[in-house]
Amino acid sequence: MELPERFKADSRKIALIEYLANPRDTRTQQELADEIGVSRVAIYKWKQDPELIEAVYQRSLSLVGERLPEVLDAMVEKAIDGNVKAARLVLEQVGKSAKESKSKGNGGLTVVFEGDVPRPKEKTIDVSGGEQG
Repeated sequence: MELPERFKADSRKIALIEYLANPRDTRTQQELADEIGVSRVAIYKWKQDPELIEAVYQRSLSLVGERLPEVLDAMVEKAIDGNVKAARLVLEQVGKSAKESKSKGNGGLTVVFEGDVPRPKEKTIDVSGGEQG
């Protein structure tokens, strides 16, 4: 995150930006105010500043990005447990999504893999039980 110049030298406003951008921070605004040596009224006024609001937004995006590996790992675990939606999301995220398309003629299903996945010969599976290839 690139802070506006006027915030770079103000450790109190940097602390406020970090506090507001991180929903996991359990401190109250009063506790933060006490820690950085300002009043709650000062914090309230600072929170009205559009540049500070934008800095908080940018920092929030950065924090979310830092947690994406955790989210992907949780989706993988759900996929392993059999959650089809999670599996599709995981495959989409790694660029190897599987698409299903109905084949014409026999009502079967053709699975097409995209990406760098080694592909076996595509097969059409007849829903009546037979295989065609």
